[in-house]
Formats: sequence, structure tokens, C-alpha cells
Amino acid sequence: SEGATDFLSLDPRDIARAVTLQDFAVYRQITPVEYFEDLWGLERSSPNDGLMRFSETTNHAMFWVVNEILNEPNPGQRVRVIKHFLKIAKLCRKVNNFNTMFAIISGLSYGAVGRLRTTWAKVGQRHVKSVAEFQELMNPSRNMFNYR
Repeated sequence: SEGATDFLSLDPRDIARAVTLQDFAVYRQITPVEYFEDLWGLERSSPNDGLMRFSETTNHAMFWVVNEILNEPNPGQRVRVIKHFLKIAKLCRKVNNFNTMFAIISGLSYGAVGRLRTTWAKVGQRHVKSVAEFQELMNPSRNMFNYR
């Protein structure tokens, strides 16, 4: 499809750079007070919605991944889209943009994407292993032990 072709023509480094700058712009709007009020479940003293915008950014990125993959009707192109997202996730990890990395891995792990068995069979073991490694890194058990 034209959308996937356009996406695949973009350099993963440029995409990783752009989403990292976007994440940072939203992240820096979160105030310490807002963070602690949310963390401890306190009544909000300020109207700042930085955390909500940051969460929305993550969800938007995850569904972007899902949509790019599911909207591609050609299985071969779909494989290329998945590999492209994996490259972006690796680059995000390299620059410590765990937010977008997590969003990409969440998108790749989304139920409808995970059920594309024919596509995943063509992705190759090395790339499937990379997804599993990212999932393990972001495993929330033991208080995010692997992430720390």
C-alpha cells in the first residue's frame, strides 16, 4: 500500500530522532508536583495535564504501529514494516527513549498483530527473538527489575 511504502522510505534514524524529540517535548511539561500527586494518589493541586498528554503520546505511538502493520495487505510488505519498527525500537533504546521503545513493542505485541502467524513466520527468528528480548526488558514483574 502507499502508506506503508511511504513509511518504509523514511530512515529509521530520522523517525527515532523525531519521536524522541516529540516525547521529550511532552515529558518536560510534567511537573514534579503533578508526578508525585499521581504517584501517591493525592488530590491534584494544579491543572497541568502533562502526565495525561505523555500517556496519550504513548498510546498514539502504539496504535500507529498497529495501524501501519494491519493496514498493509501485502504480507511481504508487512514483514518489512515490522522489521522497520524493530530498527526504530532499537534506535530508541540506544538513546534511552524507553517510552517509544515500549510503545513500539506494545504495538508489535498487540493481539491482532500477534495473530498474523504467516507474517511472523516470515519475519525470521532473529527478529522474533529481538521482540522477546524487548518484552522481557519491559516486563513489569519484580518492580521492573529487568528495566532497572
